[in-house]
Amino acid sequence: MDISENNGQNHMNLTFIFVALAGSSMRKIAARAAVNLVVYHIWRERNARIFRDEVKDLQRLKIEALQEMNMILGKITRMKLTQRNVAWAKKMGICPNFVSPRQNSQILLQAGGI
Repeated sequence: MDISENNGQNHMNLTFIFVALAGSSMRKIAARAAVNLVVYHIWRERNARIFRDEVKDLQRLKIEALQEMNMILGKITRMKLTQRNVAWAKKMGICPNFVSPRQNSQILLQAGGI
């Protein structure tokens, strides 16, 4: 089966993922970054195989993607203080500065974000 046969379905799947991950919470931003990262690594590996005749095994691709994702997660420095965010940050192994919704609004006002 040619990959072009699935292009419509693949596009629909990606569109669904991005609609489901719409929003500005750090969890959703990180999830969108993860999807983009996976797509980028697959595209880069595809190009290496086609144009340079180079092949990496799946384990190496996973390691590279996880290293890059950890770097992205490490840049999250502030999150709203909610039980869900605290649990997610703990699961991801990050330690952002948690702020209350009121503190978050004040920080945004000071930064000119509102």
